[in-house]
Amino acid sequence: MNYWNEKFGYWNEGCKDKSKNNWFDMLVDILSMSFISLVFLISSCVFFYSSSYMAKDETASRLMFLMIVFIFSMISLIMFPSLLGVILGWDGLGLSSFLLVVFFQNHRSLSSGVITALSNRIGDGLLIVAMGVNLENGTWWSVFELSGSVSVFIGLASITKSAQVPFCAWLPAAMAAPTPVSSLVHSSTLVTAGVYLLLRYSVVEEVSSFLMAVSSMTMVLGGVSALFEEDVKKVVALSTLSQLGMMIFVVSVGFKLICLFHLYMHALLKASLFLGVGSLIHCRREQKILFMKGGIIDSPGSSSIIMISCAALSGIPFFVWVIFKSFNFSSFY
Repeated sequence: MNYWNEKFGYWNEGCKDKSKNNWFDMLVDILSMSFISLVFLISSCVFFYSSSYMAKDETASRLMFLMIVFIFSMISLIMFPSLLGVILGWDGLGLSSFLLVVFFQNHRSLSSGVITALSNRIGDGLLIVAMGVNLENGTWWSVFELSGSVSVFIGLASITKSAQVPFCAWLPAAMAAPTPVSSLVHSSTLVTAGVYLLLRYSVVEEVSSFLMAVSSMTMVLGGVSALFEEDVKKVVALSTLSQLGMMIFVVSVGFKLICLFHLYMHALLKASLFLGVGSLIHCRREQKILFMKGGIIDSPGSSSIIMISCAALSGIPFFVWVIFKSFNFSSFY
């Protein structure tokens, strides 16, 4: 914890002067810059992939515009540390994710979009309540001194975006969106917003027991549900659900630096996995996992990326996930 506070737990001097009420000062430190660099790296790969995925679609420009709004909403959430800046980025993520999920405008996408929107609106309401409670001090700026009921509301809001039990239904439902959107949503943007709040605002102490219980149930639920799913995109989404449960569990026991490493590695590997799976779906026009066999013959590049990503996420020796697991389990002892 001391190492975390020394490396990541500082604010610039302008932020610490509450009398200024600089609501839109930007926070520039190692955590925010590394997070934004990761978002831009994955987003650039997704945009490159989207240029081929939506090449013959007349609505490609609309998809690109919504993805840009989605990315910059995430950046505003990262860069503006006041509760006002957080709620603007948080609400922007919720609105743009709803528009992306309903992109195909059919019954399945509309029902999935409603589930996504309603789940995320609960988090929006909790953040607005936290702003109202914090106004007892005459401002909503004192994010670096969050404690008591404010931190509880922010801790509860974080589990809605990170799809923890009982708000986990929207994550597999969001697979109704185009595959490039799934690569963004499930790697470095929407699902990591809640984890980022827990890492940044140090609200874990007040709700640590609750987060530990919820994340444990989410890990088991995501892993078991993936065994009975036929849609390959939903299998990958449920894998993300299990990994998010692991992230919340690690941060709830106080190992924030290990959680940050887990988040970054998972974002890169899961984005690679989604792009590889999306390439197979694009070629075969089929999403059932039973029809994905034989991909190493007709799509060797995509299949190789999928196998490497799965091997790394499974913790096979000589892959990066072994480092995380060794750090994780050694920290408990």
